[in-house]
Amino acid sequence: MYVTSHALSGAAIGAVTASAGYPSWVAFIAGFVSHAVLDSIPHHDYTSLPGAVVDLLLTGGVIWIVGSLYPTHYLWFWGLFGATIPDLEVGLKHLFPLWGIKLRYPSHSGLLPHPQIPFWPGVLPQILSAIICFGILIHLAA
Repeated sequence: MYVTSHALSGAAIGAVTASAGYPSWVAFIAGFVSHAVLDSIPHHDYTSLPGAVVDLLLTGGVIWIVGSLYPTHYLWFWGLFGATIPDLEVGLKHLFPLWGIKLRYPSHSGLLPHPQIPFWPGVLPQILSAIICFGILIHLAA
């Protein structure tokens, strides 16, 4: 999944945990686990630098939008952070190939499934999850 997809799901998880009264570490752990759940859905992952740049810019937009929806609390951020931190190892591996970074997150290392499919069918589940997560975020912010 794109980082944007993980960011939106993590932010929604953080907002849900906040509304339930849970502490920030619960939002972080739930977001972290959600990364593997989303990675198990057949999806498309980009393989180019321009794709990564667009994804990171979109993720920045997500952070800005969600931050404006929730200006008084930041539990959404801990869910987002937990959901996106596993992709840091992927980014570092591609940026610094000579370092020999070994992927450790279960869906990145091959321990859990991470099915890849072509662009259009692989983007559709990400668009659907974005719509659902934005709906949750807007509903809880109201």
